[in-house]
Amino acid sequence: MYRSNMITQILAVSKDGFIGDKNTIPWKCKVDMTHFAMNTKGKVCIMGRKTFESINPPLKHRVVIVVSSDASISDRVRNIPDHAYAKSVEEALDLASSVALSREIMIIGGKTIYEQTMQYTDRVLLSP
Repeated sequence: MYRSNMITQILAVSKDGFIGDKNTIPWKCKVDMTHFAMNTKGKVCIMGRKTFESINPPLKHRVVIVVSSDASISDRVRNIPDHAYAKSVEEALDLASSVALSREIMIIGGKTIYEQTMQYTDRVLLSP
């Protein structure tokens, strides 16, 4: 079902090839944050539990689906407007497809989620 939506992985990569360090982005770059916001607002974003926990406050103006095998996080996620919980990438993509209509689905991290969604990804959008 989700194959009818455009699926995009969006990420920033350091010169050393890192996308993060200890569940944080090891740089502060306004251009990167603006690029992320412009390309994800109004869309469905899929992320892993660690990425979700590293973002404070939660993302606004997006539908966010958090993927985790740890069901205990589901109540925390569901208590945030426009946030949902999925047990697997496949479940998250199905859910995203049902709410995305014709919109693009954005994969926003972390590493494990990028790896698990690569087979479904139509494009990779790197931050400038």
